[in-house]
Amino acid sequence: MRTPQSTAARRKGFTLIELLVVVAIIALLISILLPSLARARELAKRTACGANMNAIGKSCLTYAEANKGPLPCAMYQKLTGGVLTDPTNTEDAGMSNRIGGRREFPDGTIAGPPPGAGDTGSTPRSYFKLLVGGRRAYMQPKQFICPSASATLRHRVKGGDATWDFGGGEKPLYDFSGNRALSKGELSDFSYSFQVTGKNTNAGVLQGITLTNTQDPRKALAADRNPYSNTLSSESALDHGAAVDPALPKGSQGFYYYFSTTGIPGFPVPKNTLTGAQYMQYLRTREANSRNHAMDGQNVLRLDGSSKWQVQSKCGADDDCIWTTQQSDGSATGLPIADLAPPTDQKGYGGERSRVNWQTDSILRP
Repeated sequence: MRTPQSTAARRKGFTLIELLVVVAIIALLISILLPSLARARELAKRTACGANMNAIGKSCLTYAEANKGPLPCAMYQKLTGGVLTDPTNTEDAGMSNRIGGRREFPDGTIAGPPPGAGDTGSTPRSYFKLLVGGRRAYMQPKQFICPSASATLRHRVKGGDATWDFGGGEKPLYDFSGNRALSKGELSDFSYSFQVTGKNTNAGVLQGITLTNTQDPRKALAADRNPYSNTLSSESALDHGAAVDPALPKGSQGFYYYFSTTGIPGFPVPKNTLTGAQYMQYLRTREANSRNHAMDGQNVLRLDGSSKWQVQSKCGADDDCIWTTQQSDGSATGLPIADLAPPTDQKGYGGERSRVNWQTDSILRP
């Protein structure tokens, strides 16, 4: 005989159908919320990346105040009558993307003629100066790492090496560590690209602009990694016709970042074959954005110390593309007429410079 109490007791539990409906509803809610949570996480990382950009900007301007105007700049080759001592020296004058070459030498102490004469030929080396000094340094290594890039680009979140040991003694480094792995891939010690300042000559014309704190404040100083700098190659193999020798000290085996038509697996191939209006339009698409944030855009630092999220690469002063130099109209003054597609060879890509009268042209490398 059923009693009201026994019937109520049986109804306290869920039936199988009711349980499945509840599970389905929870799964549906999770599927709806997860993209929103992932988006929120990326926005938080984007904000942290922007904070890194702000820190770099403030540190550069503080450095400039302490050094009578110039921001951290690559060491220039010596000039004779306004011309580079060795204008044919493409290894140094041409390679703004060198990482790790002669990192054991402080600026201005490399002996001998070019490729010595104090020239390091490295754009990112200049910004390593902001890490020197331990607790009294302008910045800390983690501030050169984009949070969104940490997983996809295999960055070392602790930053670059400070010293290395070879030949029985520890020696100082004056550069980011460029040979984390002897293979093609992404550099792991920093996530950003910086304004190219090293001098070069092209058809007898001196190129390259020293950055100072009195220039146009709209000029782009740094940003998330340049998407064209997408292949890592050994200097000793490419420049000296020899394979990488693991027995050599780290400082003697620099690496280059350079443009490659193959690109990074999983990302669109940069359309370096486009020309004219087609290329200008391509620079406004997400395919020309940094890989750090899944090509949604990039944080860009200005010379005035401010940073802002930009959804396209033509975001420099006067509609300038921040990844590459401009092309000249061919006149004696060399007026800029459009953004130039990057060369497809490593030294041509590393040799791009602004003309000295192009005060707002930005070239961020590597």
